[in-house]
Amino acid sequence: MELEDIYRPPQADMESPPSEAVDAPLEPAPFFQTSPFKVAVLFTATFGLYQLLWFYRQWDRRQDHGEDVRPLARTIFAVLFAYSLFQGVNDEIELCADLEAARRGPAAPLPDPSDRIALLPAGLLALLYFALSLVNRVPGIPHLGLLAVPLMSMPLVIVQRKINELHARLGFDPNEGTAFTAGSIAALAVGALFWITTGLSLVGVGR
Repeated sequence: MELEDIYRPPQADMESPPSEAVDAPLEPAPFFQTSPFKVAVLFTATFGLYQLLWFYRQWDRRQDHGEDVRPLARTIFAVLFAYSLFQGVNDEIELCADLEAARRGPAAPLPDPSDRIALLPAGLLALLYFALSLVNRVPGIPHLGLLAVPLMSMPLVIVQRKINELHARLGFDPNEGTAFTAGSIAALAVGALFWITTGLSLVGVGR
């Protein structure tokens, strides 16, 4: 070391990024993130209309990630494209596992199988969603249709929970989208009025 180096002030290494920035995601999350509880509540409160917003945001995010899709068309025909979306979640889970394996390197020990993110039963969930959509449209049985509304949210809730698990593994904020916004609260209030009105009308019909 030269003598003049003793009097040189310490300098930070401007070329290497901070350690926390290395693990920070560089791209938007691969899917739309929100709370599974929020999905169930808003889906039920809006008599299923919330699913249009949910599917549109999911497909819009997939388009941002390079998929050749039309979010509006796939939202309108959500029943037909539900399996494609659910399987897309599995594809991203497998991609995440491959990336983690590449980072560990060939000499690293194999990970515990329990640490892997389990895949969705995409076909079963899509079939359940399709079947409940049909039940919701059975004419002459209003009680059955109303019962199908909260049940229809179950596949979306399961998928959203898996999406959030994937996002957490990728380093995204797990609390993103969990808060109820002003629009969500307004939808809940309007939905509650509709549920009360519908319930009273069914009671009147039953008499």
